[in-house]
Amino acid sequence: YATTKYVREVVKQVYSDHFGVLWDVVEPFRALKTMEEAYDNIGGQVRHVHVHDARYAEGRSKLEPVVIGDGAVPIGVALRYLAHDGYEGYLSVDTRLGPPDDVLPQCAKVLHDLIGEAFPEPAEETESETTEETVEAE
Repeated sequence: YATTKYVREVVKQVYSDHFGVLWDVVEPFRALKTMEEAYDNIGGQVRHVHVHDARYAEGRSKLEPVVIGDGAVPIGVALRYLAHDGYEGYLSVDTRLGPPDDVLPQCAKVLHDLIGEAFPEPAEETESETTEETVEAE
């Protein structure tokens, strides 16, 4: 569904820990909604994310699928909402736009960068920091 308010209602009616939302990040864009509007309805319920990209064609009357990073879908914004909620699920990629050998390298680079920005890795402790904390604790 392009409108997440309907999805939210279905999730409420099912009311089960075994049921959640597969969020297609293009759908808010298709429905002319912001990621914030969409995520406000489904936040905390997302179990899987379908990532692809698109841009408007024919005067915003049609969406044209494009390789991730070449479109106008604010994928980074969607990932930041997920990260803020502690999302630990998976992202899947749509590669129907050409041969995988041509499409996947760009998808991988763009997603690597966006994921790194939204879900930064915690800084690793150095051996001296760990030793200092152990000594202070004793």
